[in-house]
Amino acid sequence: MSKKLNVLFIPSMNSSVMWWRVQSFVESTYRQCIANFVNPLWFKDLNGGQEWQAKITDGPSYDPIYIRQFVPMIDSGCLQADAIVMQWVHEEGGVELFDSIKTRFPNVPLFMEIDDNLMSVPVYNQSFGAYDPRAESRARAIHQMRESDGMIVSTPFLKEIYSEFNKNIWVVPNSIDFKLWDRVKRRPRSGIRIGWAGGASHSDDMALIEGAINRITKRHKEVKFVFINGPTNTGLPDSLKGNPGVEHHARWEPILKYPSLLG
Repeated sequence: MSKKLNVLFIPSMNSSVMWWRVQSFVESTYRQCIANFVNPLWFKDLNGGQEWQAKITDGPSYDPIYIRQFVPMIDSGCLQADAIVMQWVHEEGGVELFDSIKTRFPNVPLFMEIDDNLMSVPVYNQSFGAYDPRAESRARAIHQMRESDGMIVSTPFLKEIYSEFNKNIWVVPNSIDFKLWDRVKRRPRSGIRIGWAGGASHSDDMALIEGAINRITKRHKEVKFVFINGPTNTGLPDSLKGNPGVEHHARWEPILKYPSLLG
């Protein structure tokens, strides 16, 4: 019987992104006995970014006690790993950890995981300032791309974009875990309900359809558009506020409860 591959994941993102791109994959491979995939930083209720980057970076969040716990944990995982997958990092501490792993474990393949296009963030996007061509966070991401042994992306388009920085790129599409979604109990409702779920970075996308939403709900009283969070920093676009055919739910749920929120 062949030895199972040991893979260590080091996430940098919050629980939602980590779930779709890392933890659901870890759990699926565990159930199928494919390999030993480990994600020691999985926190199902995490809404902010992973705290380890700020806590190991010089600054107000720097925490020497945390480092004494964090570094040995990562070091132990690397010692047992046949390969390491690190999500793209945002702060200097993330780059320092990446570089130290490269130096300390030169024979263990180190891959970068990313599912965003950092090369062309539009100026209207709330993340533009972080990925402006002059921004340090963008330079850190490019450094990680160039120094990684390979990259994992979610679409062929991203593979094409990042091929300038790394020639070893694999496409692993985003997926959903039907074990969660099949358990959702649909509540009986009358009429036609059209759902929208997303974040504030999609305000310009909403501008394309908000006029149509107002026309449809005016002509067809049985139709209701249901919004979960977004699509602007203040909730709904002004043109949709007060429309009785529009329902808005502005609340966050832990990622494992998200299917029930949409149900």
